[in-house]
Amino acid sequence: SAPSDGASATPQAARRGPDQPVITSASAAQQRDGNAALATITWSLGSSGTARWGETIVSVNGVTKNVTGGTTTTQMTVPYGVALTVYVTVSNANGDTATSPGYVIPAVVHEDPTPAKTTPLAPDAPRLGPPSDNAWGKLRISNARLKEGNGYTAADLELFYADSAAGCTAPGNPLRLNNGDRGDFDVGPLTPGATMTYYFCQRGKKDDGSYVWSPVVSASGTVGNGQRDGGGGDNTSIPVFDVSVTSYINSATVSWRVPKGVTIEQTNVWIKEMEGATKQEFSGPITSWAVSGLAPVNQYTAVVEMISDGGAHRTVEKTFKTTEAAENIDATFTGKTTCSNGQECGSMTLTAKRASQFGPGVTLVCKVKTGRPAQDTEFRFSRDTPSIPGILTEAITARELNARDIVKSCQVE
Repeated sequence: SAPSDGASATPQAARRGPDQPVITSASAAQQRDGNAALATITWSLGSSGTARWGETIVSVNGVTKNVTGGTTTTQMTVPYGVALTVYVTVSNANGDTATSPGYVIPAVVHEDPTPAKTTPLAPDAPRLGPPSDNAWGKLRISNARLKEGNGYTAADLELFYADSAAGCTAPGNPLRLNNGDRGDFDVGPLTPGATMTYYFCQRGKKDDGSYVWSPVVSASGTVGNGQRDGGGGDNTSIPVFDVSVTSYINSATVSWRVPKGVTIEQTNVWIKEMEGATKQEFSGPITSWAVSGLAPVNQYTAVVEMISDGGAHRTVEKTFKTTEAAENIDATFTGKTTCSNGQECGSMTLTAKRASQFGPGVTLVCKVKTGRPAQDTEFRFSRDTPSIPGILTEAITARELNARDIVKSCQVE
């Protein structure tokens, strides 16, 4: 009989599981009913491997939610008052899985959604000085703005100014803000070259229709003298120039280039939020300036002002943020516990030791070794969230924790 043909097999692709997902953002916010906070979690996906997407499981402090495969965002109700660790586990139709690194959401503090209106906060002092064209007899008031707080929103507040503290709450002159909650305007005619002081306050309207005045703040500046060519000097205006800042923990270096084609007679440099303590005046041009005494994890604005020999002015501002050292994040052992995989773990509390010095709205993000086996997890600290409790660690004694390099790095966002 004729020999039979040999059977041939179709090559099969090697089985491959899904790529590890990455949580890109996770935050929790208070809900109106006040019973629980609402966490919003978003993650990114790679490949599903050699099969289509299967179910995705989102875990928050051990509480899970199943979502459709291929989904990249979801919401979950979460408790108040505890730090939340989030994991996302994806799968494919073959049953292969991959789990993201942990992502920590700081504890949400339950607050009264409608705080009582007490005394309005004092407004931030605006900047006073000559207008950009040094107009004769004019004083420019820059960045006059409302300051929300103590139960008041911008809609409840009015800003006033006067040439005396008592006059401000008389009331003085109301400020017509040209950008919602802030404005820039000129005052005059005044004595050219004179230094003027004005006082600023805000009036808040309570729910019963009555009004309450804030404390008063003052600001001083020099009136424009109209000088443009200095009696025969160069009348060329100063071009806009770039300012860069290299920031550190408690200091910064400000650098810039002097524009070509003009002769700089004076250079003034300062930190806008600390003008009285930091402003320095230099004869002629300079190209860098160092400042110290800054607070960690704060946003500042460096101001560089050039004045030409013809009397032209040019001011450029550059915003920057200071950071914090990893060694200023303290890890405190709080006891033994069990990790989610059943292994023995320790529990610790992380505390930013200088959080009281952090600026409002500025967050410090630190990369920390957590869990067993240890993996990098990001934690966010702020003035309102100085400590995060209940964090898992491989260390099972205080001595072991103190011997470990737990906090790897920190940066501001």
